[in-house]
Amino acid sequence: MTDIKTSSTGLQGPRGPRGHQGRAGHDGDTGPTGPTGDAGAASTVTGPTGSTGPTGSTGATGPQVLFNSAVMFFGTTTGTGSAGNDYSTGIGIGTAVPFPRDGAATNASVVRASGSSFTVVDSGVYEISWTVGFVQKSQLQISISGSGVVDTTTLSGGANSINSNTVIVTLSAGELIELINPPGNPGALTVQAADVDLQQAQAPNITFRRLS
Repeated sequence: MTDIKTSSTGLQGPRGPRGHQGRAGHDGDTGPTGPTGDAGAASTVTGPTGSTGPTGSTGATGPQVLFNSAVMFFGTTTGTGSAGNDYSTGIGIGTAVPFPRDGAATNASVVRASGSSFTVVDSGVYEISWTVGFVQKSQLQISISGSGVVDTTTLSGGANSINSNTVIVTLSAGELIELINPPGNPGALTVQAADVDLQQAQAPNITFRRLS
């Protein structure tokens, strides 16, 4: 029988050269979305002012305002400063109070027709006011083209007092306006003039203002 001898392991040889880098692997799957973070603190810094926007279009023209349409007519009695006695005769029943003198006016919508009557130029709503002093207790009333307007009738406080009122009426162009001693009253009215105590001439007057 032949004996088999086992040789011993030799020494480890030197490390071989480094091999080439391998190819990159495929990207992995996207991971799940993480939780929402806490809200940040509010900013205390004001942002810059934006630029001015374009000018808007002009609005529509508004309605015309007619409060600047007014005219006054008056007369004078005897007394200091009188321009002449316009009331030498009484105001008979159904007769109009005369206001023969022209006072201030602006854009008048009522014009004189005679010494005691006035013509409406423009239709509209008017304010009419008057002041007349009489010796007797008196009533006065607006007449429109010969017809008295009952709800404009005014009573004075008594003898030797002022008859004064302001009324609002609707008038049409062409109508004739008068302030009358209305039918049914007892007699003519005498306009107060200056006397020993009050020496300045009186100036009865009537004013028309167009409101619309």
